[in-house]
Amino acid sequence: MLVERIDTIKRLLEIENKWKELLQKSKANDLFLTPEWIISWWKIFGSNRELYLLTFWVENDLIGVVALYRYRRGIFQELTFVGLPDQSDRVDFICKDGHEEECIMSCLDYLCDNVKWDVLNFRRLGAFTDSMNILESALNDKKLKYTSGIDGAYPYLDLKNYNGYDDYLMKYFKSKHRGNLRREGDKIRDVLKAKWTVRTQVDEKIVAEMIEIDVVRSARGQSGNIFFKKAENRLFVNELMQRMEKNNYICLFTLEINDLIAAYSLAFNYNQKILNYQMSYDDQYHREGIGVHTIQQSIKYAIESKLDEYDLLLGEEEYKKRWSSGIRSSKYCIIYGNTYKSYLLYKYMIIVESLKRKIKNIQ
Repeated sequence: MLVERIDTIKRLLEIENKWKELLQKSKANDLFLTPEWIISWWKIFGSNRELYLLTFWVENDLIGVVALYRYRRGIFQELTFVGLPDQSDRVDFICKDGHEEECIMSCLDYLCDNVKWDVLNFRRLGAFTDSMNILESALNDKKLKYTSGIDGAYPYLDLKNYNGYDDYLMKYFKSKHRGNLRREGDKIRDVLKAKWTVRTQVDEKIVAEMIEIDVVRSARGQSGNIFFKKAENRLFVNELMQRMEKNNYICLFTLEINDLIAAYSLAFNYNQKILNYQMSYDDQYHREGIGVHTIQQSIKYAIESKLDEYDLLLGEEEYKKRWSSGIRSSKYCIIYGNTYKSYLLYKYMIIVESLKRKIKNIQ
């Protein structure tokens, strides 16, 4: 097996088609691992970081991709996955089915033999794969110290059991809830004169309207917990839209009142799923339930498009639980190198984890 480290966007673009083919042969086939996502993220967030995107080849066959970058945090040299800490909800090792063990072991071998680091900070890992079990086995073989545990939660709605949208409403909601949804929908349509749109193309004007809702008009904006407040996130979404549009991945659901967007759900149509990435709505219409209506209409779109799943992505907010039929989990694995600094950090983290368990038991 040949391991190639890629550190330029030019080389990423050269292997883009092989990368996409590999995703189709991998259990880790997720939106956040696509070339479009990785390249967009690196273009915006890559400054002052070193790209360590490792590719694994058998002759001309690409059998693995691990997208990492190195950065300095305080006194520590860390490596983590491209997309973390904030923009990618999930990450993983992309391995051709059946080659997971050799790719993950080769990745560790390469990092231990060729790269200077104190910590491998692997989070949001393995929601669809057995990567964590394979990784922990490899770490034990190499006698590397690590801490691990449950990380993120991903509510989702399995759509395969419903014979159309009406069947979904009948099976999923009680009659009282169905009545409330219907009355809210009638009011939004007939009183507010709202217009429902599904967009597969997004220009800078639309993004600007989304930013204005999120930062100025939403309840979240008033509290300060805002995705679009950071200039880098705004640049990232603009860059991402350009790349995603070429592959018809964009699925932006908007509710417009008086020709202005009042609510939106920025979602993506990938691998027979709708992934609801980021949403917001004008707080002046919260009594009319336009946030609920936006999710409801996007689920209706997914069912009528005969997709397999509606994925609400990272987070256990109550509204996500209300619309989901199951929850996936990812894990974290913090790996400590053979340095004095790493050893001290490892001991500190063991103490922290022990205190967390004691507090949890007391509660």
